[in-house]
Amino acid sequence: MQKGIKTELMQSVLEHFDLNIPITPEVLADLATSLNVETYRRGEIIIDPQTPDVKWFFIEKGLVRAYYYRGDTQVTVMFLAEGSCLTIFEKYYFNEPSKLYLEAIEPTKMYTMDKADGNRMRDKYLSVAELHRKMLTKYLILTQEHLDLLKFESAETRYEKLMERIPELLLRVPSIYVASYLGLTPETVSRVRARLAKKSD
Repeated sequence: MQKGIKTELMQSVLEHFDLNIPITPEVLADLATSLNVETYRRGEIIIDPQTPDVKWFFIEKGLVRAYYYRGDTQVTVMFLAEGSCLTIFEKYYFNEPSKLYLEAIEPTKMYTMDKADGNRMRDKYLSVAELHRKMLTKYLILTQEHLDLLKFESAETRYEKLMERIPELLLRVPSIYVASYLGLTPETVSRVRARLAKKSD
């Protein structure tokens, strides 16, 4: 049963990102044997810059944010929910320290794969190598989307752009983290939400 659940998770990851990678059931089952289940409470840190392990993360349930510190201020750079997959590529490819923290902002259940197992699967199956390449692409896109969003001068425009991108997910993210992502104060986000609510009436 557990193997079946993990296989379904791998399939949901592919569907979530519309990756169009023809991974056979046999390969999915092989991937499932290398996955470990991990659960986190709301507010629990999943990894920090001192975490030595390098893993692939596949989120089955919950909500995670990635952030780093600029001085004493947390800067949120991405949100990841069900069906998302991620690895910290600075560590994975270059063995370089990363400034990123991953935090569960909802109770979260995920499956993880150690770097050694991930590399073995990637070398064994072309489809898994393609999956890993697209994971990297998605990571870079999310990072670039955050940088692009900060270029907008208007707080309202920033928030509207984020609403267009993740409308349902945005309802689950606390205002303080939305503000951190947009480079705004929580008070500004509250005012923007109020103005937009009036417009929609």
